[in-house]
Amino acid sequence: MSASVEWRPPTPDDLPGIAALAAASDAHQGALEATLVDELASRLTWDRGIDAVSRVVTAGSQVVGAGWARIMATAGMRNWRVLISAFAAPGHAALYGELVRWLDAAAATDLGPGDVARIERVLTPSTAALAADVVVLYESLGYEFFYVEHEMSCDVASPPTPSDSDGIAIVPWTSARHAEIRDAYNDAFRERGFEGYQPEDWADAYHPDDFLPELSFVALDADRVVGFTLCTVLDDPDEWTDPAIRGAGWIDTVGVRPSHQGRGVASGLVARALDALRASGVDRAVLRVNEDNGRAKGVYGALGFVIVRQHVVYRKAG
Repeated sequence: MSASVEWRPPTPDDLPGIAALAAASDAHQGALEATLVDELASRLTWDRGIDAVSRVVTAGSQVVGAGWARIMATAGMRNWRVLISAFAAPGHAALYGELVRWLDAAAATDLGPGDVARIERVLTPSTAALAADVVVLYESLGYEFFYVEHEMSCDVASPPTPSDSDGIAIVPWTSARHAEIRDAYNDAFRERGFEGYQPEDWADAYHPDDFLPELSFVALDADRVVGFTLCTVLDDPDEWTDPAIRGAGWIDTVGVRPSHQGRGVASGLVARALDALRASGVDRAVLRVNEDNGRAKGVYGALGFVIVRQHVVYRKAG
């Protein structure tokens, strides 16, 4: 007689079983789901509302499925309200679909007009794409493909030698330049379809507390900001960080105005950041870049970055 299946909110006692399930899911699907369990462990200690948006599925004493939704409230991503994470044991493919449907319905109660739910799957480079049945599942729930980002990593033990481009000075970030960086950001990413940050949104999206001034740099042409990179180290004990990249240097954003692209400005900015990361004691830098941004991937590849994971994102409006 098969063991009875039970759905219920997870508890700290379930974490070893969930971690084992996540590791098995990694081996079966090529998806690094195990990096998500640390987030759940943290939330179980403080999030009183997690029971309403999380489930563990057991068959007897074995954990065969788990999932949860994260309700986000980051001002700079104010419309990204829900992130769904779910996985099931090999041989329980249908259960994954049931979990995603349950979580989608549970999280929908927190969505308002204009809010967005998303599902992000993290794949190893050897896993080229999501399985066809998973794509069908997401689309049946109203999710649409949004983007694929490549996570790239670089050993900073021997970073490239920083050098200024012809006529361009690369200087440390200062608060006096931050408003100018917004203008350069909007200019740099307009060609990528970005509508631009308004002044009142900029401080929320890129608050100086969210990056380290000593690791961030600005490119100047005749005292005009033409490029920038904002960086930090992923070691904040008060904020959950994916264990796979915890402790690494994080190159959050690199931007160069179109008028100055192709002149080595981005390479100079990143090289300077890598040198600063090495001096700070960090041994690895990571960043994420859109799959279709061939120019940026070429710059990072020339500096020693290699693709280590893919982030596949689906979304739907509330």
